[in-house]
Amino acid sequence: MFSPFPRITISALRGGAISVSGQATVTNTTFIDNAASGYGGAIAAGTATVTSSGITGSSAGGAGGAIYTVGAVTMTDTTISGSTAGDNGGAVYSNG
Repeated sequence: MFSPFPRITISALRGGAISVSGQATVTNTTFIDNAASGYGGAIAAGTATVTSSGITGSSAGGAGGAIYTVGAVTMTDTTISGSTAGDNGGAVYSNG
């Protein structure tokens, strides 16, 4: 069963739904229409592992429309659609 994070919009710099400085581990989760004014429309993290999840319609004013990491990002059986960024990485931006 998926855990939804629907339509969460914040004016924080990072992470419209999840913002952590360390490892973000997400499994069986759906993100819908999340937004951040800076980086990572749905997820902003040091590193991220996303499994069996979906991210739809997320946006970021900076980089990483759906996911932004300063380290590695690993995705398995995950779909990203309709995500946009004002800078680099319309879907994913990883500096690692």
